[in-house]
Amino acid sequence: MSPIPFKPNWPYCDSSAPTSIVGEKDSCGVGFVVQIEGKTSHWVLEQALRGLNCMEHRGGCGGDSDSGDGAGILCEIPWGYLEQAWDPAVNVLKPFCGLGMLFMPHDHELREKAKQICEEQAKKLGFISKGWRDVPVDESTLGPLAKSNAPFIAQWLIEHSLKGKALDSLLFQLRRCIGNRSKEILKNNNSDLYIASLSNRTIVYKGMVRSEILSAFYKDLQEDNFKVSYALYHRRFSTNTLPRWPLAQPMRMLGHNGEINTLLGNLNWAKATESNVDEVWGDAANNLKPIINSQFSDSANLDAILELYVRSGRPITDSLLTLIPEAFRDQPELIHRPEITAFYEYSARTQEPWDGPALIAFTDGYNIGATLDRNGLRPARYAITNDGFVIMGSETGVVDIDEKRIIEKGRLGPGQ
Repeated sequence: MSPIPFKPNWPYCDSSAPTSIVGEKDSCGVGFVVQIEGKTSHWVLEQALRGLNCMEHRGGCGGDSDSGDGAGILCEIPWGYLEQAWDPAVNVLKPFCGLGMLFMPHDHELREKAKQICEEQAKKLGFISKGWRDVPVDESTLGPLAKSNAPFIAQWLIEHSLKGKALDSLLFQLRRCIGNRSKEILKNNNSDLYIASLSNRTIVYKGMVRSEILSAFYKDLQEDNFKVSYALYHRRFSTNTLPRWPLAQPMRMLGHNGEINTLLGNLNWAKATESNVDEVWGDAANNLKPIINSQFSDSANLDAILELYVRSGRPITDSLLTLIPEAFRDQPELIHRPEITAFYEYSARTQEPWDGPALIAFTDGYNIGATLDRNGLRPARYAITNDGFVIMGSETGVVDIDEKRIIEKGRLGPGQ
């Protein structure tokens, strides 16, 4: 992973600007830890999990006091660990591989049918299935409500002749094909078969659990040789949907703190512009529709739109500037930056803003970062260390860092 500019590119942004007029304990908790030179370590995962545990007060909890609204980690695929834990991961070319994290039925017959759906759709797109792994979990850590709804969790390894972003786009198409086909065969609405992630670069470990339960539930996260260079974490406080395993965050590209106040308009806009997908995806466009799901949360639908933008070839930063623009009209600082105003003016004609309050932490496996919407009503603090780590979170002090290592720290302001 290349070094990431964590200050906004616009010269007029002031990282010391106030960002929040609301309480420091409002809504979800989100953050990330990244080693910007791409050096992997278990320490990164440990600190992300520590940060997640510090976000417990931001999450919702069920009446049984043990079933959370959701918590999770979105991180780099730990290929080194998987090679030791799973034989199929040894003899594959990693740049040409996709790794899936799937929520599946506990019933053996239904699970085999779900696997068959996955493999048939993969074969149609030229993938070769290399094997399945039962993800080791400890269900005794779950509360009664979470346990009664818990899926069987499996990882799936596939290989293709493509690599890089072309492979990412094909994996995105495959996931949508599997989702559409599972609705026909399993007669479900993404409940019996849900793909938490399917990527060449990232993987999601999440569930309807409290923060401190996540690493106890997923035994993989306890292993010292589970080493990554970045990890994005999220603790959910559900507002517009009831807690469900698939709705835990992070999603496939983002973790979201806030509520999208413009949701109905955004969903209608997305539906009205589905025809534009044909211009980019051609015959494959039908596999991607509908883009959004009215039964899912605002966060899940924002993630779906962002993923479509990125898998269609747009940089994730440009995509988020389009979806969550700053307040650019009549900005004195932009008088001498017409190219920025032109970008926002053009984007405003193609996409309605997803306005919050909203703090978005995001990654596509190539870049990682965070952005506030133009209301700026969520705290987002960051620190940069002298040994190449960047830590961002909804709270201060969530990661154990000696102050002497910090060379810069600040907070994002509205639109930054």
